[in-house]
Amino acid sequence: MSQLQDLPPVPGSPAGDTPGRRLRQAREAAGLDIDTLAASVRVAAAKLELLETDRHSELPDPAFARA
Repeated sequence: MSQLQDLPPVPGSPAGDTPGRRLRQAREAAGLDIDTLAASVRVAAAKLELLETDRHSELPDPAFARA
């Protein structure tokens, strides 16, 4: 199991909140689509999608998810 899935909830966050959900909400709040963000941070959109859907085990490198 991924260490990221074992993270405690963020204080004051709703039940079921996850790191991926917070990432997606932050991206959307900034008005960015996933392709624009991917180009900006030079990370493949597919990797960002895996992060946003909390599918960390599908990433090729666990260090990427931790970073």
